[in-house]
Amino acid sequence: MADQFKIADSAFDIKRKTLHSNAVINTTRLAIPTTVMTTWLGEDTGWEESWGIAQVKNSATPVDHLNKNTAKTKLTLMLRRVAKQYYYDNPAATAEDIANAGLVTRALARGTGVIAETEIPTTSCKPQEGHTFTFVCKDSMGKKGKPKGIVFYRIRYFFGANPPASPGLFPLFKDCNKHPIKLGFTLAQAGQPITMAVCYVTKDGNEGSYGFVFSTVIP
Repeated sequence: MADQFKIADSAFDIKRKTLHSNAVINTTRLAIPTTVMTTWLGEDTGWEESWGIAQVKNSATPVDHLNKNTAKTKLTLMLRRVAKQYYYDNPAATAEDIANAGLVTRALARGTGVIAETEIPTTSCKPQEGHTFTFVCKDSMGKKGKPKGIVFYRIRYFFGANPPASPGLFPLFKDCNKHPIKLGFTLAQAGQPITMAVCYVTKDGNEGSYGFVFSTVIP
Protein backbone atom coordinates (compact mmCIF):
# COMPACT_ATOMS: atom_id res chain seq x y z
CA MET A 1 0.00 0.00 0.00
CA ALA A 2 1.37 3.41 -0.92
CA ASP A 3 2.06 5.79 1.93
CA GLN A 4 -1.05 7.92 1.78
CA PHE A 5 0.36 10.29 4.40
CA LYS A 6 3.49 11.22 2.43
CA ILE A 7 1.93 14.28 0.84
CA ALA A 8 2.37 18.04 0.77
CA ASP A 9 1.92 19.83 4.09
CA SER A 10 -1.35 21.53 3.11
CA ALA A 11 -2.91 18.24 1.96
CA PHE A 12 -1.53 16.47 5.04
CA ASP A 13 -3.18 19.05 7.29
CA ILE A 14 -6.56 18.42 5.68
CA LYS A 15 -6.14 14.65 5.85
CA ARG A 16 -5.14 14.57 9.52
CA LYS A 17 -8.14 16.77 10.43
CA THR A 18 -10.53 14.51 8.52
CA LEU A 19 -9.21 11.34 10.13
CA HIS A 20 -9.14 12.79 13.63
CA SER A 21 -12.66 14.21 13.38
CA ASN A 22 -14.00 10.85 12.23
CA ALA A 23 -12.19 9.00 15.01
CA VAL A 24 -13.56 11.36 17.67
CA ILE A 25 -17.12 10.73 16.47
CA ASN A 26 -16.63 6.95 16.30
CA THR A 27 -14.26 6.35 19.24
CA THR A 28 -16.61 4.02 21.11
CA ARG A 29 -17.84 2.02 18.12
CA LEU A 30 -14.32 1.52 16.75
CA ALA A 31 -13.01 0.75 20.27
CA ILE A 32 -10.20 3.30 20.12
CA PRO A 33 -8.72 3.49 23.65
CA THR A 34 -8.71 6.77 25.53
CA THR A 35 -4.93 6.50 25.89
CA VAL A 36 -4.56 6.38 22.10
CA MET A 37 -6.83 9.38 21.63
CA THR A 38 -4.90 11.33 24.26
CA THR A 39 -1.53 10.57 22.69
CA TRP A 40 -2.92 11.36 19.27
CA LEU A 41 -4.24 14.73 20.45
CA GLY A 42 -0.78 15.63 21.72
CA GLU A 43 0.87 14.78 18.38
CA ASP A 44 -1.92 16.55 16.51
CA THR A 45 -1.53 19.71 18.59
CA GLY A 46 2.24 19.66 18.10
CA TRP A 47 1.82 19.55 14.35
CA GLU A 48 -0.87 22.25 14.30
CA GLU A 49 1.25 24.67 16.31
CA SER A 50 4.48 24.12 14.37
CA TRP A 51 2.69 24.15 11.00
CA GLY A 52 1.04 27.45 11.92
CA ILE A 53 4.41 29.02 12.69
CA ALA A 54 6.16 27.60 9.61
CA GLN A 55 3.46 28.94 7.28
CA VAL A 56 4.39 32.56 8.07
CA LYS A 57 7.06 32.97 5.40
CA ASN A 58 8.30 36.37 6.54
CA SER A 59 9.13 35.22 10.06
CA ALA A 60 9.59 31.44 9.94
CA THR A 61 13.17 30.37 10.63
CA PRO A 62 15.04 27.20 9.58
CA VAL A 63 14.48 25.93 13.13
CA ASP A 64 10.73 26.51 12.75
CA HIS A 65 10.70 24.42 9.58
CA LEU A 66 12.74 21.70 11.27
CA ASN A 67 10.26 21.63 14.15
CA LYS A 68 7.41 21.40 11.66
CA ASN A 69 9.03 18.48 9.83
CA THR A 70 9.71 16.69 13.09
CA ALA A 71 6.11 17.15 14.23
CA LYS A 72 4.87 15.88 10.86
CA THR A 73 7.01 12.75 11.11
CA LYS A 74 5.73 11.97 14.61
CA LEU A 75 2.10 12.57 13.66
CA THR A 76 2.48 10.50 10.49
CA LEU A 77 3.58 7.50 12.54
CA MET A 78 0.52 7.98 14.72
CA LEU A 79 -1.82 8.25 11.74
CA ARG A 80 -0.42 5.13 10.12
CA ARG A 81 -0.96 3.18 13.33
CA VAL A 82 -4.52 4.42 13.76
CA ALA A 83 -5.42 3.79 10.12
CA LYS A 84 -4.14 0.22 10.20
CA GLN A 85 -5.28 -0.86 13.66
CA TYR A 86 -8.61 0.90 14.02
CA TYR A 87 -9.79 1.14 10.40
CA TYR A 88 -8.22 -1.36 7.97
CA ASP A 89 -7.74 -4.24 10.46
CA ASN A 90 -10.80 -3.46 12.57
CA PRO A 91 -13.88 -5.65 11.89
CA ALA A 92 -16.06 -2.87 13.33
CA ALA A 93 -14.89 -0.38 10.68
CA THR A 94 -16.97 -0.35 7.52
CA ALA A 95 -15.95 0.73 4.04
CA GLU A 96 -17.98 3.87 4.67
CA ASP A 97 -15.98 4.59 7.85
CA ILE A 98 -12.75 4.31 5.88
CA ALA A 99 -14.00 6.60 3.12
CA ASN A 100 -15.45 9.17 5.54
CA ALA A 101 -12.15 9.24 7.44
CA GLY A 102 -10.40 10.34 4.27
CA LEU A 103 -8.45 7.10 3.98
CA VAL A 104 -7.78 5.07 0.86
CA THR A 105 -10.43 2.41 0.42
CA ARG A 106 -9.38 -1.20 0.86
CA ALA A 107 -9.73 -1.87 -2.88
CA LEU A 108 -7.33 0.93 -3.76
CA ALA A 109 -5.01 0.03 -0.91
CA ARG A 110 -4.60 -3.49 -2.31
CA GLY A 111 -4.93 -2.76 -6.01
CA THR A 112 -2.42 -2.14 -8.74
CA GLY A 113 -2.41 0.15 -11.70
CA VAL A 114 -3.67 3.25 -9.91
CA ILE A 115 -1.87 6.55 -9.87
CA ALA A 116 0.35 7.67 -7.02
CA GLU A 117 -1.46 8.18 -3.73
CA THR A 118 0.13 11.61 -3.49
CA GLU A 119 -2.20 12.70 -6.28
CA ILE A 120 -5.55 13.01 -4.56
CA PRO A 121 -7.34 16.18 -5.65
CA THR A 122 -8.27 18.61 -2.89
CA THR A 123 -11.72 19.56 -4.11
CA SER A 124 -14.21 22.31 -3.39
CA CYS A 125 -17.76 22.31 -4.75
CA LYS A 126 -20.22 25.17 -5.15
CA PRO A 127 -23.83 25.15 -6.38
CA GLN A 128 -24.55 27.62 -9.17
CA GLU A 129 -27.54 28.96 -11.04
CA GLY A 130 -28.94 26.73 -13.74
CA HIS A 131 -28.93 23.53 -11.63
CA THR A 132 -25.15 23.31 -11.90
CA PHE A 133 -22.22 22.55 -9.61
CA THR A 134 -18.72 23.88 -10.18
CA PHE A 135 -15.61 22.23 -8.77
CA VAL A 136 -12.10 23.49 -8.10
CA CYS A 137 -9.40 20.82 -7.83
CA LYS A 138 -5.93 21.41 -6.43
CA ASP A 139 -3.05 18.95 -6.62
CA SER A 140 -0.76 17.72 -3.84
CA MET A 141 1.22 20.99 -4.09
CA GLY A 142 -1.91 23.06 -3.63
CA LYS A 143 -1.99 24.24 -7.25
CA LYS A 144 -4.99 24.29 -9.53
CA GLY A 145 -4.37 22.14 -12.58
CA LYS A 146 -3.74 18.54 -13.60
CA PRO A 147 -0.58 16.81 -12.31
CA LYS A 148 1.81 15.24 -14.80
CA GLY A 149 0.32 12.15 -16.44
CA ILE A 150 -3.29 13.11 -15.69
CA VAL A 151 -5.69 13.66 -18.59
CA PHE A 152 -9.08 14.05 -16.90
CA TYR A 153 -10.86 15.14 -13.78
CA ARG A 154 -13.61 12.57 -13.25
CA ILE A 155 -16.75 13.51 -11.32
CA ARG A 156 -18.60 10.41 -10.18
CA TYR A 157 -22.09 10.90 -8.83
CA PHE A 158 -25.05 9.04 -7.38
CA PHE A 159 -28.70 10.08 -7.25
CA GLY A 160 -30.77 9.37 -4.16
CA ALA A 161 -30.20 8.32 -0.56
CA ASN A 162 -27.79 5.63 0.68
CA PRO A 163 -24.98 5.94 -1.88
CA PRO A 164 -22.27 3.23 -2.07
CA ALA A 165 -19.51 3.62 0.51
CA SER A 166 -16.83 4.04 -2.18
CA PRO A 167 -17.20 6.81 -4.80
CA GLY A 168 -15.66 4.41 -7.30
CA LEU A 169 -18.96 2.51 -7.18
CA PHE A 170 -21.09 5.53 -8.10
CA PRO A 171 -22.65 4.52 -11.44
CA LEU A 172 -22.57 7.87 -13.26
CA PHE A 173 -19.64 10.08 -14.17
CA LYS A 174 -18.48 13.02 -16.26
CA ASP A 175 -14.91 13.69 -17.40
CA CYS A 176 -13.46 17.21 -17.77
CA ASN A 177 -9.98 18.07 -18.98
CA LYS A 178 -9.65 21.58 -17.57
CA HIS A 179 -11.19 24.17 -15.29
CA PRO A 180 -13.93 25.28 -15.03
CA ILE A 181 -15.13 21.83 -13.97
CA LYS A 182 -18.92 21.75 -14.16
CA LEU A 183 -21.68 19.23 -13.65
CA GLY A 184 -25.13 20.33 -14.82
CA PHE A 185 -28.65 18.96 -14.44
CA THR A 186 -32.15 19.71 -15.67
CA LEU A 187 -34.98 21.61 -14.04
CA ALA A 188 -36.80 18.30 -13.49
CA GLN A 189 -33.82 17.02 -11.45
CA ALA A 190 -33.68 20.08 -9.18
CA GLY A 191 -34.17 19.20 -5.51
CA GLN A 192 -33.02 15.59 -5.87
CA PRO A 193 -30.38 14.33 -3.42
CA ILE A 194 -26.99 13.72 -5.00
CA THR A 195 -23.58 12.53 -3.82
CA MET A 196 -20.45 13.47 -5.78
CA ALA A 197 -16.67 13.04 -5.66
CA VAL A 198 -13.75 13.84 -7.98
CA CYS A 199 -10.63 11.87 -8.87
CA TYR A 200 -7.80 12.10 -11.40
CA VAL A 201 -7.72 9.77 -14.42
CA THR A 202 -4.51 8.77 -16.25
CA LYS A 203 -4.07 8.36 -20.01
CA ASP A 204 -4.52 4.62 -19.47
CA GLY A 205 -7.94 5.18 -17.95
CA ASN A 206 -6.90 4.37 -14.38
CA GLU A 207 -8.74 6.22 -11.63
CA GLY A 208 -6.84 7.61 -8.68
CA SER A 209 -8.18 7.98 -5.16
CA TYR A 210 -11.18 10.21 -4.67
CA GLY A 211 -11.06 13.42 -2.67
CA PHE A 212 -13.89 14.82 -0.57
CA VAL A 213 -17.37 13.33 -0.98
CA PHE A 214 -20.14 15.91 -1.31
CA SER A 215 -23.73 15.00 -0.40
CA THR A 216 -26.29 17.70 -1.15
CA VAL A 217 -29.34 18.43 -3.35
CA ILE A 218 -29.36 19.66 -6.90
CA PRO A 219 -29.96 23.44 -6.93
